[in-house]
Amino acid sequence: MKSYLDAWLVGCTAATVAWGSSTPLYAGGTSIGGGGDACERRVSEIRDDIRKWIDESGGRGLELPAGLSVHDYRSAMEAQLTPPPNANAVVIGCVSTAQENAQRTSQAPHLELLVSVDGQPKTCRGFVSDQDHLHHILCNIDRFSATSPAEQYRLIHHEFAGLAGVEQNNGAASDYRISTQIAPE
Repeated sequence: MKSYLDAWLVGCTAATVAWGSSTPLYAGGTSIGGGGDACERRVSEIRDDIRKWIDESGGRGLELPAGLSVHDYRSAMEAQLTPPPNANAVVIGCVSTAQENAQRTSQAPHLELLVSVDGQPKTCRGFVSDQDHLHHILCNIDRFSATSPAEQYRLIHHEFAGLAGVEQNNGAASDYRISTQIAPE
């Protein structure tokens, strides 16, 4: 499993470090949104890289949970990894810790702008919005920018895998059994 996948991801990670390090993940914004453009671009880049990897190798070599075939993994992930302008594309957003804190103390907090599960802070979370009924991935810019490029790949794969139903979470306890396999340490 590690030969092609590691080489491909090492190349992506090296390119990210070489090109992405000059772009800050937080670009400003207000207490109600915005400012996550660089973060959103980074998540989109990772989404595109994961989709390309799945298109090229289909996840062959991954140790998948019992009952999940490579074909099923690939189909479920491809459905989630479809980029805009497809109507079914996952909506990607980023907020800062300050923006989250403003929501927590607001008279009318917008709970979908919190990156936490069962009160536990998360770096990113995938969910189906009660507002628009679309799949969303929301990341905390501060926590996301503090993770290594390889860990960012694992986090984003995990969020798409959760929305695809191939990694099952139990409340705040995250299941990374596939995602830990996709990026070198």
